[in-house]
Amino acid sequence: NVFVYLKKGLSAPAEATLERHYTMPTALLTQTNCLFEPYVSGLTTSQNLRIRNDDPVLHNVHAMPQNNAEFNFAQPVQGQSNTKRFTNRELFVRLKCDVHPWMFAYIGVLDHPYFAVTDSGGNFTITNVPPGDYTLEARHLKAGSIEQTIKVVGSSAQRVDFSMEVPE
Repeated sequence: NVFVYLKKGLSAPAEATLERHYTMPTALLTQTNCLFEPYVSGLTTSQNLRIRNDDPVLHNVHAMPQNNAEFNFAQPVQGQSNTKRFTNRELFVRLKCDVHPWMFAYIGVLDHPYFAVTDSGGNFTITNVPPGDYTLEARHLKAGSIEQTIKVVGSSAQRVDFSMEVPE
């Protein structure tokens, strides 16, 4: 559940071009077994988020952003789906279910597609990064963040290692 993204290094013209021309598929956030899945995810500011209730019980989705419009709606029917979009960059937007107080999800919203969320083994892949010098940030909800400077040359894969400790 570590959100990894390019924090610095994209030129302003590159970001503007990406925003206008790069289309990301609709992302999916489900409510399954009274949990949000995935717990941590990422979106671009031009990407739709479909939120679906897979449970046979009432849920609601309450987004509590700082830089985006707040929303709060009920999903009383199993299979119900609503689509939302965040228009401004923000790490992290917190979503909760007011009916089930243990249900949370967090979304990193960026103005570019160069991000990933680590898998259970801590692995991640960010694809199609243009050549250049970047600051890569890994951010965890409890462990904080760590930055690393990277240089991307050509299209070859680059291994990046970092270590974070989650406080108890």
